[in-house]
Amino acid sequence: MSVLMIEDTDASQGDLLLCEADFPPNYVNMKHPEDGKVTETPITPEFIRHKRPHHHRLVLRASFKLPNNNKFVAFSFVCDTGVPGSFYLAPFADKILEDGGRSLEDEAGNTYLTVLDKPAATQETPRSHQPANVIGLSMLEKLGLSVYPGGFSFEKKFEYF
Repeated sequence: MSVLMIEDTDASQGDLLLCEADFPPNYVNMKHPEDGKVTETPITPEFIRHKRPHHHRLVLRASFKLPNNNKFVAFSFVCDTGVPGSFYLAPFADKILEDGGRSLEDEAGNTYLTVLDKPAATQETPRSHQPANVIGLSMLEKLGLSVYPGGFSFEKKFEYF
């Protein structure tokens, strides 16, 4: 069940909490069982239109290339037009990307990833969405989100990030 928060400072703007029901049945703790596992090859991106009563989510599952070892790691992301940034990472995902040489930091201390040859800011996933990863409106616009009955896709095609 989603809960509308209206008094907590972290969710003072009426943030909807994520919960297990927002993810496909095979997901555990808001992630795919294979998320975070380093592999030799990328997965084929998955565009999941998850629909249950009162729980409708677009979930992208895609791989990131890790330059430190030339391997790949897949993560699932809720596609959320209600959050303004690019990538919101749960601590486990942030650590894997940092250890893999993927997470970068600018001179002001802001963290980012290079995606489609452009910087994409990263932040920790807000408490109300933990432990999920989220792609926000800024990145969804860059990718060219298209939503249609029963699914979604991106104008920009990619094998992995």
